[in-house]
Amino acid sequence: GKADLTIYRKAGAKVIEILSNFGQVERASVDEAYLDISQKANELLEKVSSNLNKNAWNEMISKIIKTHVAGIGDENSTKLSRSEITRGHSCVSSNSDFVLEWWQRPYYEWSKKEMLLACGACLINEAREEVKSNLNYSCSAGIAHNKPMAKLASSLHKPDQQTVVPEKNVPKLLETLPIERIKG
Repeated sequence: GKADLTIYRKAGAKVIEILSNFGQVERASVDEAYLDISQKANELLEKVSSNLNKNAWNEMISKIIKTHVAGIGDENSTKLSRSEITRGHSCVSSNSDFVLEWWQRPYYEWSKKEMLLACGACLINEAREEVKSNLNYSCSAGIAHNKPMAKLASSLHKPDQQTVVPEKNVPKLLETLPIERIKG
């Protein structure tokens, strides 16, 4: 017979309700959604960059320092096939020194798109924490400038982790990726 997914749908609806506080939600499946945080990321960027001393920026970065950066130190996770991920293989890895350098570089070295990604990572981190504290569910997330890259990034480091995809890292990320990992 067919499995009853009612309990999963109800749980998913509760997660969607929380996520909707952070942006526009597009539900992709019973346990997957896309969250458009563009507006809030722009607002956060304006807030942290308008502060003449860079304390607000540095404080924000300190909250997301464990966020993975696609294309830096994640070579092992990109080599996994879709079936290995589906079977529950998790790619828990500690951030490399290169990732820490990426996050901790001076403010003036960041492009506006990278700053928006960092603001997005901060917002998604807050959303994931809210889901965890209210529902006790963990979430993995990908933060990128488009849905396909966000979807891909969300599968790179599981469980309960997040990964950003800077546009300039996309070629390096795709270089070692099995073609079956790319949807669409």
